[in-house]
Amino acid sequence: MRLRCSTAVKAEYLVAMLRSIVVFEQFSLLSRGGTMDVINIGILNEIILPVPKMDEQERILSFIDNEIAKLDELTTEANRAIELLKERRTALISAAVTGKIDVRGLAPAPQT
Repeated sequence: MRLRCSTAVKAEYLVAMLRSIVVFEQFSLLSRGGTMDVINIGILNEIILPVPKMDEQERILSFIDNEIAKLDELTTEANRAIELLKERRTALISAAVTGKIDVRGLAPAPQT
């Protein structure tokens, strides 16, 4: 489906709003049955979106971009930490298997 924006709406703002949880909830309420395979023009016409002035749309988009950048940075940091932990786990297992470290007595004795 191709959408054209009026001059009152930035295309990027419309895309951001259509991806929002508010719109997904509206799609959910407007759909009939358990799943909705297709979004048709009738359902799309029923969606209610806020359309603030252009300068506020730009501020909203800027806020969204900043938040996404923060989340991307956190994701990158978390992935680096995961890789480092995997490397350290491998090194620890290797050291324990080769006898470089003594792991006897570190685990609690099995109860009988």
